[in-house]
Amino acid sequence: MEQEKQYIPSQEELGQWKRDAEQGDAEAQYTLAICYLNGYGVEKKLEKHIYWLRLSAEQGWSHAIYRMCLNYAWGTGVEKDIEKAKYWFLKGEKYTEEVLREKAENGDIKCQGIMARLCGILQDDEGELYWIKRSADQGDFHAIYLLSDRYFHRGDFEESKRLMLILAKQSKSSNVFYECGRAHERTGDIKGAIYWYKRVVRKGDSNVEVAKIALKRMEERLKTND
Repeated sequence: MEQEKQYIPSQEELGQWKRDAEQGDAEAQYTLAICYLNGYGVEKKLEKHIYWLRLSAEQGWSHAIYRMCLNYAWGTGVEKDIEKAKYWFLKGEKYTEEVLREKAENGDIKCQGIMARLCGILQDDEGELYWIKRSADQGDFHAIYLLSDRYFHRGDFEESKRLMLILAKQSKSSNVFYECGRAHERTGDIKGAIYWYKRVVRKGDSNVEVAKIALKRMEERLKTND
């Protein structure tokens, strides 16, 4: 597979970004920070990445705020600090932790999703799963999809299948149909897998080729079993 080419800005572009950043333009500061993070047209320098990123984030540039959160969560260019990661995350979401948690506990699906994202960033797997479950229990489509995926990767294919079938009843998404097929396949229900893979093929979208491969695999297994 051909490797994706790295974008290299021209010296004119870099010069303009630096001038704009020095004059306080938050977007230019963020752009410059990303250049120093990845070495786009400049030498990689984490200290300069953090310098420009912080200036941008302090002005409220949303991408910079989120990146500051990740940097503290992962220890990129700064010492890993969960409390500071949480600070930048909540700043971006415009909530205090107390208000966010209270709303989530009281059944606010949006806030439950935000709590799940926060736990995910902080690598709190149990916390993330808790909030996804809370949201899924209220019928949130995205949460049910995520929960099914979590069960699938934990090896609980029956529960993954049960949840994905709930979504399949209310969705015409080939992604859902394909995941239904995978879950049926993992539980040993070959005919069920064939049914769902065929539905993906009939949709004829971007998932059709991978579904055809899976369908052929299932049909061969069915012949072998017969």
